[in-house]
Amino acid sequence: MSESRWLHLAVGGMTVVLAAVLLLSTSEPWRIALGLGALAAFAGGWFAIGRHAQCGGPRLTLLFTASTATVALASGVATAVVPNLATIQCVAYPLVWLTAFGVRRALLGNLAIAACVWAGFLVALGTATGTLVQTAITMGLTLGFSLALGLWITHITSESDQRRRLLDELRAAQDQVAALHRDAGVLAERERLAREIHDTIAQSLTGLVLLAQQAQLAVEADNAANAGRSLAALESSAREALVETRSLVAAHAPVALDAGLAPALRRLAERVTRESGIDVSVAGTAPTLPRDAEVVLLRSAQEGVANVRKHSGAHSARIEVGADASTVRLTVRDDGHGFDPATAASGFGLPGLRDRLALAGGTLAVSSGRSGTVLTAVLPLALADGARAARDALDAEGDESGDTAGEAAAESDATTTGGTATGRTTDGDTRTGAATTGTRTGVTGTGPASTDASAGSGSTAGVAATAALPTGGETSAIA
Repeated sequence: MSESRWLHLAVGGMTVVLAAVLLLSTSEPWRIALGLGALAAFAGGWFAIGRHAQCGGPRLTLLFTASTATVALASGVATAVVPNLATIQCVAYPLVWLTAFGVRRALLGNLAIAACVWAGFLVALGTATGTLVQTAITMGLTLGFSLALGLWITHITSESDQRRRLLDELRAAQDQVAALHRDAGVLAERERLAREIHDTIAQSLTGLVLLAQQAQLAVEADNAANAGRSLAALESSAREALVETRSLVAAHAPVALDAGLAPALRRLAERVTRESGIDVSVAGTAPTLPRDAEVVLLRSAQEGVANVRKHSGAHSARIEVGADASTVRLTVRDDGHGFDPATAASGFGLPGLRDRLALAGGTLAVSSGRSGTVLTAVLPLALADGARAARDALDAEGDESGDTAGEAAAESDATTTGGTATGRTTDGDTRTGAATTGTRTGVTGTGPASTDASAGSGSTAGVAATAALPTGGETSAIA
């Protein structure tokens, strides 16, 4: 039942009770008629005027004044007829507080009711000194109690309203920050993809244009030999651009995770073997993980295999999945010719993989030599368990935000704090980078050929990529 209905019941109930008290207190017809009239005016003043003043509006002052005057006069007349009817104050004072919409108005309304009731006492009991003192004390106590209780409740209500406003502002600020993070992640991913396309497809297309111009010049010079060589180079470059484009698409294309990580890795290995001729195998058993962690591991495997396919010159590669008491690992190995991790490069493959793992709370280390390269990324199981628990809690509360991690077929969104990435060469040198804190949306792709383990796009040697989730982070990835 709403607050207004409770007030209506209180007014109606008090009117009925006081009518009964009036009938039991006197048998004089004029008193009964006048008392019932006062009670009817009291109830009618509330139902006809006061309840509208409670709702506020442009006519609030007029409605409050009319309602308070009606209630005060009816209370005074009822008290003058039968002093016992002064009990009407129990409802009259709260009605004024509820319709005042301001402390000043409430104080004036309380004073008006107290004055009318006191006047009613004087009319009924006389103006003797003892009567004046007794009624003054009675009215002082009732008015003081009403003011004290009303001011206390008003203060509590004011604090509650202020806290509600602060909570609303906090929620709005949090929503704004979340929107800014999403926008920043989308913008960063667009910039990354633009740079990656520029370094791969755009450069290949530029080469095709130059070769086409050379062929055109040879044709105009009637030099069939040069024209043939230019066309052959043009075809070769076009095929390389096609392979590069397919590699880029493959690095971003989703692999179904409906049956779990292990079947997805086997399908990835079969596809790479079929398209590139590199013998890719899968070994190990993947533990049961939430979809977020599986997406991070799958994308790490895709990036590692893409780098092997593009840069390593390997004949075979191996994807290994394993876990211990605290971490889950995914490793991609190949028998390629290796590269120098300390050599800087301008691609995006390995830095993108490092960013993905860092944003997911993971770490990536790179080591390489003549016998091969090892990329190691670690995702502690504590994070995977925490992500699962968080998602279960959100699902239980019906929070739609927990559903974003389940859309792994569209894009990747990872949020975390902390993490490091380390590259290690065969000579024992290390390169360490601080992980980025924030939000990033997207999928790490394969950049142009390079030989930098810390900044390049991929490995040119035997490659091993391992992915895992560290404790204390939270991953939300959409692949």
